[in-house]
Amino acid sequence: MFHEAVDTLKSLPGIKDQRSYNLDRWDEIGRDPLVRTWPGKVETDRNGRLVMISYAEFEHGEKQASVAMLLDCHSPAGKVAVECPISTSEGIKVADAIWVSKKRLVQIGGRTALKGAPEICVEVISP
Repeated sequence: MFHEAVDTLKSLPGIKDQRSYNLDRWDEIGRDPLVRTWPGKVETDRNGRLVMISYAEFEHGEKQASVAMLLDCHSPAGKVAVECPISTSEGIKVADAIWVSKKRLVQIGGRTALKGAPEICVEVISP
C-alpha cells in the first residue's frame, strides 16, 4: 500500500507557480456545466483536484449574511463578498465572507478567484 501511495504522489503534476496554476485550474473548473450547477461549495486541493461539499444549513447561510452585513456597515470603504474563492498554497479555498480594501483588490483581483487573501477572511463554523 505504501508503494502505491508513493507512485500516486510521483504522478501528480509538478507545479512551479501555485498561484497561476490555481487560477488557471479554477477558470477551467468554472467552465464545466456540472460544476457550475453543483448545489454546494466547490474548492480545490493544491493539485487542482475538486473538493465538493454539498450539505448546507440555513443557519450557516444566515451567519454568512450577518457577518457580511456587519463588515459592510463597520468597515471603511472596500468590497464585501460571500463565498469568495481565494488562491492559496493549498489550492482554491472559498471564504464564507470577506472584506478587501480597494488598494488590496487592485493587487489581488482580476480573475474568477482572488490571487491572494483579502485583509479579512471569515469562515463560519458549522456542525
